[in-house]
Amino acid sequence: METPTPEPPDAQASPHFTLSRRLRLMIGLLILLLLMSILLALASNKLQIEEVISDSMDPTLVVGDRLISDANAMPDRYQVICFNSPEDPDEKLVKRIIGVPGDVIRIRDGSLYINGKEETSTQIRDNQIQWRDIKVTVPRDGLFVLGDNRNNSHDSLNFGTVPYKNIRGVATLIIWPPSHWGRPKALH
Repeated sequence: METPTPEPPDAQASPHFTLSRRLRLMIGLLILLLLMSILLALASNKLQIEEVISDSMDPTLVVGDRLISDANAMPDRYQVICFNSPEDPDEKLVKRIIGVPGDVIRIRDGSLYINGKEETSTQIRDNQIQWRDIKVTVPRDGLFVLGDNRNNSHDSLNFGTVPYKNIRGVATLIIWPPSHWGRPKALH
């Protein structure tokens, strides 16, 4: 009597096992493609890794946070951007866009107004700005930015509007530390 030879494991695989293997292979290839795309974007300077070096954006961003900024993204009101300081092109700053071209920004009695509407947010620790009363119309080639830590920030109140040419990118993702991973918190 002859003993049957066992079939190789692949021959015994159920369709479910084969589908699972194919699914894992597809997911692995998609992850590889995504990583290659990110590396290519970083190499071409379309995406950049930026480091937060001051507490001017606290509590949204803290010193040591690392961000990915997208140079192709069109900056818009309330987004966080990375840019070269208008005062010192070698200094990299991270702030939130408050005013876009044509907006009228006003600080009166410590309150911020955008186009006549008072601006407050629960994301900001102190909505009262300790600054003299001002009124600024944002030029068509610039943005008005403030730090979320309004009373401890060097921003458009100090150096004026930020020219578009100084923008390095829109902060799209916090990548370090892992406990902060995700998109920068929205203002509203």
